[in-house]
Amino acid sequence: MHPFFRTFGGGVLDTKKVLETAYKITSDFIFINQPNSDKDVYLFEKGLKTFYSDWTSHRNLLTSYDFFKMLNPKKIECTINEFIIFKSRPILSSADNNIIALETIPNQHHYDENKHPYKNSNIKLEDVYENIGVFISLKDNIKLDEYYGKVLGDKKIVYDSRKQ
Repeated sequence: MHPFFRTFGGGVLDTKKVLETAYKITSDFIFINQPNSDKDVYLFEKGLKTFYSDWTSHRNLLTSYDFFKMLNPKKIECTINEFIIFKSRPILSSADNNIIALETIPNQHHYDENKHPYKNSNIKLEDVYENIGVFISLKDNIKLDEYYGKVLGDKKIVYDSRKQ
């Protein structure tokens, strides 16, 4: 079984519940993909945010470290075999339409100059990515690199439990 899980809900506790269920009902791997919030403070300091940073309907903006803290104990206790945490789709500057002004009211979508407050579109951004993804293998014969390679777009591995 190869289910595709998208985690919705209320953060770490709800994600842990979803993962506990996933460990029981799948036999091979779990894939999680969601908006990335690793750089929210970095963007805040520049007077910016991603449009999804303050969505009230998407309360599951976990960071790479949140996923690590959930998954590493499961690897140690052998509930899971290995995992990769990665970011995908780089956001190179504030001109990207995922970036809006900090003062923009919550629950907005991509930047629209006719709708949203002015933003400086000339700010270079470093290590900001739109999505965070996690591949979790439950067996030792799952080729995570093969699945990781199928994720479209530019990506960067943040943590690979196989190399630790």
